[in-house]
Amino acid sequence: MQMSVRLSFGLLAVLLLSSTVSAQLPNPALDFIFPAGGQIGTTLEVEVAGRDLDEGRQLIFSHPGLRGVQLTRPPAEFETGDRPIANRFRVSIPVNIAPGRYDVRVAGRFGISTPLSFLVTPSDELKESGDNHEPSKATS
Repeated sequence: MQMSVRLSFGLLAVLLLSSTVSAQLPNPALDFIFPAGGQIGTTLEVEVAGRDLDEGRQLIFSHPGLRGVQLTRPPAEFETGDRPIANRFRVSIPVNIAPGRYDVRVAGRFGISTPLSFLVTPSDELKESGDNHEPSKATS
């Protein structure tokens, strides 16, 4: 009798401990976005990267006027419909938005990621050509 009571308590303890070790979804984290900003009134393509951004399908901004839509490619042979391009988005910046920093997050399979800043400016961004190591080839 005493052995069966010990066995019952032992099994109960194992069951209780195993229920607290349940699996949890990963926490998506947005590590970078490039370019990290854009000019008012333009549309640009951005690339994002981070941890657990599986099937990231849209960008969510802290300003409702900013929109981020996933880029797609035409279907390959034996595929139907356009296919999403992983971690690449088209961002539209309206003309009536105030310059400043806005939070951006990625929504995907495991939920919404941590935020990063996205800078909206009235001036254009210049991308470095990479071949500007001499004064005559400097970016102007």
